Amino acid sequence: MFSRPRLLFAYAIVAALVFQAGCSDSALTALSKGMVDVSAANQAVTATVITAQMNGTMTADEARPVLQVTLQVAQAGIQIDATIKGLSALTPAQKTSILPTIKTLAAGVTNTVATLNISNVAVRTAVLASLTTIQTALATITVALGS
Repeated sequence: MFSRPRLLFAYAIVAALVFQAGCSDSALTALSKGMVDVSAANQAVTATVITAQMNGTMTADEARPVLQVTLQVAQAGIQIDATIKGLSALTPAQKTSILPTIKTLAAGVTNTVATLNISNVAVRTAVLASLTTIQTALATITVALGS
């Protein structure tokens, strides 16, 4: 059985790929591609944290803030996918409605990176790499939407 973050990730990936196929608008294309990158990195960090916890190389207290932000990212991905479902272009109003969600996610990920407290160096490096990928994709989306 799949965990909730994995299901959210799967929904986000499928929706982003479907929407990306029919995009004629550069902002919508950038949003779709960026959300695929966000989803993939989010899945990677979730898998890393869960595996590290199961192996005993990460405590629950170290994992909790990371898993909280990954859940927020996955839920926002579903919300964004619902917003852009069936669109071939983003209107200025739609860009304006999506941008705060992207900025909130970026702030949450940045805060998690700044306060990351993982004692195992290998796990910390893997988690930081995925979170940095998420930050980069969110920054790219922000620019594409006309921050």
